Amino acid sequence: MEGGLGGAYYYDPREHALVHLSGGRGVRPELYDPFVNQPIFESSAFALFLVADMDAIEPAYGRESPRYVAVEAGLICQALEVSAPDFGLGLCQVGDLEFDQVAKDFLLGDRHRFVHSLLGGLLPPEDRSTG
Repeated sequence: MEGGLGGAYYYDPREHALVHLSGGRGVRPELYDPFVNQPIFESSAFALFLVADMDAIEPAYGRESPRYVAVEAGLICQALEVSAPDFGLGLCQVGDLEFDQVAKDFLLGDRHRFVHSLLGGLLPPEDRSTG
């Protein structure tokens, strides 16, 4: 990772900052489907993983929590995809991967659930937004 430590990070919304969790083995091509998503991974610069903490969500939504987690993940992906080009970034949603192979790098508990993932990187200069 240019300008920082590679590995797993957590976005802390209270501090509006990335918190380094672990170096781990890192996200590897083998986590992705070899015919569809590995080529995308190999040309990406980073991976984002949306993970739900069910202990934080279930008190508010009860048995409807999985549905609201999915809705929230969709809204997050939409917001990221709409704003990414303003920062010269492109994103590709990837929902199918072997997350269990890297879950320990994220220091997750039993009540955390992988929801969705995105791969990203710099857009070519001709595809970047100007403002």
